[in-house]
Amino acid sequence: MSPFVAGLASIIPGLGLFLLKKRWGGLLAFGLVAAAAIGFYFAQTRFAAQLFFDAFFFIWLVQAIIAISFARNQQRLAKGEMQAPRQVSSSIPVPSNLSRKEKQAYKVRETVKQQLTPDERLYIVLSVIEQPPASAHIIGSPVLQTHQYTIGLTDNNLVRLEYDMWGKLEGVSRIPISSIQTLKLTGLSAMRFLEITIDGKKKVWQLAPYNKEEVDTFISRIQMQKPSVDQ
Repeated sequence: MSPFVAGLASIIPGLGLFLLKKRWGGLLAFGLVAAAAIGFYFAQTRFAAQLFFDAFFFIWLVQAIIAISFARNQQRLAKGEMQAPRQVSSSIPVPSNLSRKEKQAYKVRETVKQQLTPDERLYIVLSVIEQPPASAHIIGSPVLQTHQYTIGLTDNNLVRLEYDMWGKLEGVSRIPISSIQTLKLTGLSAMRFLEITIDGKKKVWQLAPYNKEEVDTFISRIQMQKPSVDQ
């Protein structure tokens, strides 16, 4: 199903998700929208009516956005733009002598390792949120174009782990280092961004706070592997 059809079907709350075989999600969406509509109809005060109306519109919009997101990722899987993740154990044993920050970084790194092929060697891992482009002004569009990724740097590729809106690993894609044209680190220490141009398309990645040290190594490693990358 195309994202357009999923969005169109979602005019009826939950139908888009139901057609995408997310049946429980579709039923939940329909039930929540129906509950908000009933609450609006029986509201005794203007404040309550406004509250239920806002809830109705918000839930209706969110379930449509979720359906479009699911359809888009299913389409990318079908086209081979990303691969389904390997089924691995969700529980990763973490050494007890690490700090909380180190434990988080360790889990992220091990999650990436589980998705590598035997001939891939992992150097650096970054957790990023890809910001929407400035042109994303259509309602709902900024939400749809904001993505959560884990990026693993190997010898030849950026291995990108892609997550759904609930943080569940949904797919794995690979970006050849040869396709990277520019890299630029911006922002303050509290919130840093990595501006990266891949095959002529500029992307802005917001870096996780615990990636402050890794990002400098990440940039220098890419420049070592591809000296022609501009900063």
